[in-house]
Formats: sequence, C-alpha cells, structure tokens
Amino acid sequence: MKGMLRAEWLKLRTTRAFYGLIAGAVGVAALGGFSTVASAQAKSLSGPLHEQTFWVLASINIGLFALILGIRAYTEEYRHRTIVHTLFADPRRRRSAAAKAVVSALAAMVLAAVAVAAMIGIALLMASAKGGAIAPDSSDVAAVGGLLGASALWAALGVGFGALVRHQVPAIVGGLVWILVIENLGAGFLGSGGSYLPGQTAHSLARATEMGDLLAVPVAAAVLGGYALLLWAAGVAATRRRDIA
Repeated sequence: MKGMLRAEWLKLRTTRAFYGLIAGAVGVAALGGFSTVASAQAKSLSGPLHEQTFWVLASINIGLFALILGIRAYTEEYRHRTIVHTLFADPRRRRSAAAKAVVSALAAMVLAAVAVAAMIGIALLMASAKGGAIAPDSSDVAAVGGLLGASALWAALGVGFGALVRHQVPAIVGGLVWILVIENLGAGFLGSGGSYLPGQTAHSLARATEMGDLLAVPVAAAVLGGYALLLWAAGVAATRRRDIA
C-alpha cells in the first residue's frame, strides 16, 4: 500500500494541473475575501472569521476545487490511458482506489490551507483599513479545521465520482452544476432536509454560521463522510466491471 500511495503522490505533484488548482483556489478565495470586505460597511465587519460572508464563499469555492482535484484522480488516467499501467501494476482495484482517495484528501487539505491563509490575510488587512473589528478567536480554529476536513471529504467524494463517470469534462461540469445550482435549489425546496445535502454538511463542518441552521458537527461529518464512502464504493464497483484495455 505504501508503494501505491507514493505512486499516487508522484502522479499528483508532477502535474501542472495540481498547482493550477491550488493557484485557482487561492485566487478565488482571496478575491472573495477582498470583494466582500470591500463592499461591506465597517460596522458589519466584526466578530469571528467564521461569521463573515467570505467564510461562506470559501466553504463553497474551496470545496469545489477540492472536488475537482478528486475527480481528476481517475479522469486524468482514463484520459491519458495511464489507468492501464496503474491497474497492471496492482490489479487489486480497491487498493488503487483507496490510495487515490487518501492522497487526494491530503492534497485537498493542503490546497484548502493555502487558500484559507491567503483569504484571511487579505480580509484582515482590508477590514483593518476600513476600521472593522474582525477578531479571530478560538472558535475559528475549529472552523478552519472543519473546512480542511470538509475539503478532504469533497476530494474523496470526487475520486468516487470520477471513477463512475470516467470522462473528465462531464464529471467536472456535473460537480459544478451540483454545488453551484442543485445545492442552492435543493436547500430551498427541501427546507430542514436540505441541511443533509453534501454542500450544506460542508458548511456545518466549517461552521459557516451565515448559512443559518446547521447540523451538529459530528452529524455533518458522518453524513458527508457517508456520501464520500458511498460514491467511493460505487466507483470501485464500476472499475471492477469495466474493461480498461
């Protein structure tokens, strides 16, 4: 298993797309911090970080980049036909799927950490310049940890989804549509049941209080983890049934 993990990490860190995703996540998160603070009144810029509008945007956008990172773990291999070599090296497809999920989850946490650091730095500088009083406190530590955990689960979910769909463009477009459209509509139509959607559970983990009623963190972690495990298992089953030649 260690060999599989090393191989997956090598594949990830030697592709430009990985660094492009990190740069994109940093840029989008920083822009969210800048734009929301710039447009806000100074008196509204108070309280912990996770109570600010930019934190909600970070929960959405960073989760999206983490999902894409996970999707690419399989779709890139199918796209370039390297999946043949991967599965010939170790035909036990569950092991390769597990290695992809673990490496993608850890990489997503790195991506999220860098993006959050950039966003917080810009937001605090902007708020200070406007006379705001955003004051990071101990609750923000748990919120940051929750956002990193949610990013890891998004990436693991993406690995399973990518294994199911296989084709990169439809998989990524499907992820975009789900997070940016279906999640918003579903949360409205389902009422309290909408809090069990993947995106809403991610908000709960990140303690994005601007979203209103959130699930308890342990419940949210279990639900989002369940989604990730279900899709991962479905992806493993799909790779076992398909001819890769």
